[in-house]
Amino acid sequence: TDDALRQAIAASLADQASQDADDDLRQALEASKQETPSEPPKDIDALTAQERDALTIDQLNGILKEVETTQPMVGERTGVREALGAEYADNPQRGFVEGIARLDETYASLRRIRKDGNCFYRAFLYRYLEELVQRNFDVPRPPTGSGSAGGGCAGLGGIRTL
Repeated sequence: TDDALRQAIAASLADQASQDADDDLRQALEASKQETPSEPPKDIDALTAQERDALTIDQLNGILKEVETTQPMVGERTGVREALGAEYADNPQRGFVEGIARLDETYASLRRIRKDGNCFYRAFLYRYLEELVQRNFDVPRPPTGSGSAGGGCAGLGGIRTL
């Protein structure tokens, strides 16, 4: 009778687990059918925090996709006046357009960089590496050497072993 009881409990638990899995699957299917609306609802305060977060994430992802498709990471070289002249032609500040002309006289070109929070680092490193390539510079490398950790860098003021 103990075996029969164990089998009945196991069968009951298996049926319950199967039913729970089916319920979870149904809920997931229903949730996937209810896609986030393309426009936010009129009453945003009626949404739950989770729904507001989902709308925010969807909006940010849409912006990122648009930026990725419209702005290259690093643009081609263009003349300063060509790049900035049309963009700032109607600037009401006195001397602004003349400043663009002076920049055009001083610098041969500029590159547009995608404005994504890493733009400074990307611009700096891109220009640095571009300059190295143009001048055929080799990047300084520490000499290989004695086999101790950092021993080859000691002459360069690097890591010294004790």
